[in-house]
Amino acid sequence: MVNVKQKFTIVSKIFCMIKVKEDYFAKNLKKLRESKGFSQARLASELGVSPAIICLWEQNKREITKYYLKLICQYFEIGLDELVLEEYF
Repeated sequence: MVNVKQKFTIVSKIFCMIKVKEDYFAKNLKKLRESKGFSQARLASELGVSPAIICLWEQNKREITKYYLKLICQYFEIGLDELVLEEYF
């Protein structure tokens, strides 16, 4: 049986190896942020990045590292698959 850490590792490797055709991550991040009523600056502060980085992620103009994928999933209490593989929110 695959545990949560292994599942995250598998999905993050797949995400990093392929170019996702649709910008699900960008759309989902923005929807998650807005559902919490957060500005880009507020989410940036929570994650320890600049607001410009949040803006670039939401516009699908900057790649995200596995570290920040994991941090965002933990922060919003969601699975990585929900964040990057489909338009969930």
